[in-house]
Amino acid sequence: MPPPPWSTASEPDSPATAEKRRQLEAHEWVLSKVYDDAGHEQAGWRMSGMDGGPAMRMGFYRHGNVTARVCNFISLDYALAGNDGMQMVGRMQTMAACSVQGLMDLEARVGRQLPQVRRYALTTGADAVPRLELRFADGSRWELEGRAKPPRP
Repeated sequence: MPPPPWSTASEPDSPATAEKRRQLEAHEWVLSKVYDDAGHEQAGWRMSGMDGGPAMRMGFYRHGNVTARVCNFISLDYALAGNDGMQMVGRMQTMAACSVQGLMDLEARVGRQLPQVRRYALTTGADAVPRLELRFADGSRWELEGRAKPPRP
């Protein structure tokens, strides 16, 4: 059976895909845990950012854009397919120096990993916090928590 077609924001969404896109766009997503392909939690991905908040945050926006913020911004286009397929393609990245030790390395890892996303899942935890899981081609996965979305910079 062929894979389902990718749905970009420039194409009409099915009702189910439109609802998932709305849920993605409704929150700022903060990285909470990273697991390798064997399911072991990986250290070094959660750091404090330059503003004292979490270092890695993502926002999904209309027109199929997703922005990851570490020290700088990584802007990608995203598309959804079927119930849980996702792909991201990089568009641009700012490259100013980061004043917090380790953020440039984290930013480089985030920039390499995001284009490898293949699947996603949206859930709500027992604490009523929205959660986003991203699964990557290498078998690793990220868990992100949804927070109220600040205005777009």
